Amino acid sequence: MLRDEEIFNCVSEIGKSPIQKMYLHISQENEKKYSNYINNALNYDYPFLGSLTQMKKPKDFFRIAKRKMRSIGRMLRKNDGQILIEPIGFFSAEWFSKKYHTPVVLVVRHPASFVSSLKKLNWGFDFNCLLTQKELMEYYLKPYESDFSNPPRKPDVIGIGILLWKAIYGTALKLKNQNPDWIFVKLEDLSVDPIPQFQRLFSKLNLPFNSHSKQTILEYSSPTNPVEFEKGRDHSKRNSRETIGIWKNRLTPDEINRIKKETNEISSHYYHEQDW
Repeated sequence: MLRDEEIFNCVSEIGKSPIQKMYLHISQENEKKYSNYINNALNYDYPFLGSLTQMKKPKDFFRIAKRKMRSIGRMLRKNDGQILIEPIGFFSAEWFSKKYHTPVVLVVRHPASFVSSLKKLNWGFDFNCLLTQKELMEYYLKPYESDFSNPPRKPDVIGIGILLWKAIYGTALKLKNQNPDWIFVKLEDLSVDPIPQFQRLFSKLNLPFNSHSKQTILEYSSPTNPVEFEKGRDHSKRNSRETIGIWKNRLTPDEINRIKKETNEISSHYYHEQDW
């Protein structure tokens, strides 16, 4: 059973969420503010009435009603267990795993691939959401404090992506040393050889790998799926083997060299020369 960025998404339509920052850091020191909300989310208690107060358009009602029905369905099937997909909850992962005694799988993505996605979408990033979190900066991001104080800004999307990648995966190295039971996998390995890679991952997590699991993985990674996003199609279904190399065409040689040079101190722990 999956949950996709429902808990830590500060722009979610879920009503009365105390989560107001992207990449929020929760710890023992501030957990009181968030614990009840997260407990309710894990127990499938979607706040229907509270969410109605967040409506901006009449059609929002149908989306909110759908979310409520989905939460009821999940509650009825809760013996199936949960898998939470929470990339923007990364800086709360250590607290979450200790609080709820959950295994953690951290998926590493090649820095050039990560940055190329920001370039395609022309995304910026407000580093103040990290800089203004005192405990987060003290615990994890102290090495980046000066960079966050004067960060790259659009149109330098490459610089923005490099700094954000370094902050996330530099912290991941620290967490890996502190949490040897965490499972680290590279997105590229999962994409190139999905069935055996996921089978090994399921085994580590003590999850059953059955025909339904295999069929779902094949469906979402099939060579018949598009390589790039296509309007009107399910963006989660991609040609996984081809998609991981998109960055080689999206980025210029100078951009690739810049990303490699500026991330090397961290990326060399995950990737080798041939991965570039």
